[in-house]
Amino acid sequence: MNQKILNEGPSLDVRSLESELTTIWSEVLEMSIGDIDPDTSFREFGGDSISATLCVNRVFRMFKVDLAANALLTEEFTIRKLAALIVSAS
Repeated sequence: MNQKILNEGPSLDVRSLESELTTIWSEVLEMSIGDIDPDTSFREFGGDSISATLCVNRVFRMFKVDLAANALLTEEFTIRKLAALIVSAS
């Protein structure tokens, strides 16, 4: 997995983090927040390389997590998996 935490921030609450990630995914994928299942992968929602790049850029800006865009597509990241990664690294 190609990711790196660049700086540590305050302790993150998993539920709040999942909510923020859901908002990012819904905006990038142009879906309703209610349609985003936290256990469904980015790729299963129809994410492609362009939307993955947009998503990882927003995740980087918000959480300082450097994640390769192709990881969202090839490593079956879900909201829950990505939130757990961010929390465990903070």
